[in-house]
Amino acid sequence: VVHASSIGESSLLRYTSIYKKWIATAPYSGYKLDVIESIDIQEHLNGLKPTIAERVYNLLSSFFKYCIIERQIQFSPLATVNVPPRPYEKPKKDVLTREDVVKLNKLFAEDPDLFIYKFALNTGMRIGEILALTHADVDLADKTIRIEKNLQRIQDTEGYKKTKVVIGYPKTADGTRTIPIYPEILMDLRVHMVSEENKQTLS
Repeated sequence: VVHASSIGESSLLRYTSIYKKWIATAPYSGYKLDVIESIDIQEHLNGLKPTIAERVYNLLSSFFKYCIIERQIQFSPLATVNVPPRPYEKPKKDVLTREDVVKLNKLFAEDPDLFIYKFALNTGMRIGEILALTHADVDLADKTIRIEKNLQRIQDTEGYKKTKVVIGYPKTADGTRTIPIYPEILMDLRVHMVSEENKQTLS
């Protein structure tokens, strides 16, 4: 709640969900801060799936750091707590081969409606970044695209629908970036943008 205004809506919902599901229901949730012991948290984390335990640990870590800053406690009970290790998973290496790219480009050339896929292939942009893109983000003269937002579907806690679509922003500085428009898509992108502008004019 303290940092709600400084984080994105999707992050806030995720943290709230973690708290409600796994922290508020923990055996130590009703304890006073100064009586929570490392063993209480360790036993709780040991009973969770490793991925869930990691999320709980990270959220508790931020919480106890804040409590120390506010002088509500002197030491964090997480100091001697270990996160259960994740089971080893062999990294996936599903990548497009040169032959795959050739086949895709052939399909794109035959069907202009597939331009969005050609655009994704040649820019490396994420789906949410593409969906949040506007004409103002594209500089055809400079042949660059400015990426500084993304579209997300998150849980709707206020309305009647289960989810809602929002525009979010990168969590790190690396998420905001400028990428080049390669010659392979420059003309197609120009045609696509003109077509969209014409549709808006007619509507």
